[in-house]
Amino acid sequence: MFTKRKFRRTAELGIAVSAVLAITLVGCGGSKSSASAGAAIVNSSAMSAFLADAKAGNTWEWSANQMMNASAVVVSTSAFARKSTLVPTATADTYTVSKASYSINLPSGAWALQANVPAASGVTDTIYNLTAAGWVVDSGVTTAVSNGTSFSITGQSTTMTPSTTDLFGKPVVCTSPMSSDPVGPATNNRPAITSATCAVPTSYPAGAVLYTQTNVQSADLYYLWSQTGVKATTQTLTDSAGIALTALPAAGATFCVGTAGFDTAGIAYSSGQVYVPIAGAVAGADNYGVRYAPSCAAADITAAVNAGALGQQTVLLAYKATGLGGVTVLTQKTTQVGNSWTYILAFNAAKFMTGSMQAAGTNIWYEVNKLAANAQLTAHGIPVLP
Repeated sequence: MFTKRKFRRTAELGIAVSAVLAITLVGCGGSKSSASAGAAIVNSSAMSAFLADAKAGNTWEWSANQMMNASAVVVSTSAFARKSTLVPTATADTYTVSKASYSINLPSGAWALQANVPAASGVTDTIYNLTAAGWVVDSGVTTAVSNGTSFSITGQSTTMTPSTTDLFGKPVVCTSPMSSDPVGPATNNRPAITSATCAVPTSYPAGAVLYTQTNVQSADLYYLWSQTGVKATTQTLTDSAGIALTALPAAGATFCVGTAGFDTAGIAYSSGQVYVPIAGAVAGADNYGVRYAPSCAAADITAAVNAGALGQQTVLLAYKATGLGGVTVLTQKTTQVGNSWTYILAFNAAKFMTGSMQAAGTNIWYEVNKLAANAQLTAHGIPVLP
């Protein structure tokens, strides 16, 4: 609800961890059938229904990752879910957004609440927002003001209008990636979602609801993500020789983004993404190839460059003056199957960070109530929520 960027932290990194762990990274959301399950209701009644569930902590989103062995056999699944709650303030029609995150590791394991406590997780997450004063730490508090049919989101130049769709009796259509998001194709920084075979054919029970949130954003928004702690994910930026950079690379230069951290099972990993310019790229077309490397050491970068372009992902890199705080970022636009999303690379507080840009315009986000989420999870072969 409202601050989807925080749930999509893995995607915002723009780093192919899947190349190391064969993880299928996913976005948030649910079944494709939900989008066409019936006409969405958009009016004060929809707001009343949404508010009732949101204040009761009954708006959810979930996603799941699969890990495969060398034979492409799924050996484990990690699922993540987040519950959003609107908490009334002392001011009429004004709410703060509270969130609780859960995770589960399969084939064994149970849903567990993820405490946002560094001592428990070994990690402190920090989100930075770009303002006229430069990068500032996100307070983590989102305030929404209702006018009866929509919400104004403070600090995000955004108006959100909810609508509801009754899912009762509709078959759950499973998705790849696995998630509660019914949308396809992708929008903003979400990968395209396609239909997949259900592990357990399931229909939605009475009371299952899809919440569609139409967000109209009047200005570009920029976010950076960083972690600290003993299990933090860290990132580095180097030139083609593996030497750490203290500023963004020059246009047309080969460079490497390295990532080191821990997967959901607590196993350490590292990887590198080598960015190689595409000779003769025309204006507006993808101008860099991205190639996997075990790290951003000089030898690994050289090997990736010498391996050639076969199988590489291509992206469009461009410098963008944000108009805020004198900050310029390097944007990475990734396009797949006609859909695109934008990451950013920048330095903040003398540290290299990655994040995302949400372009001004209209974006659609989805949440479901718990009845709908549990039907989706069952269909995908994942235990229901606690």
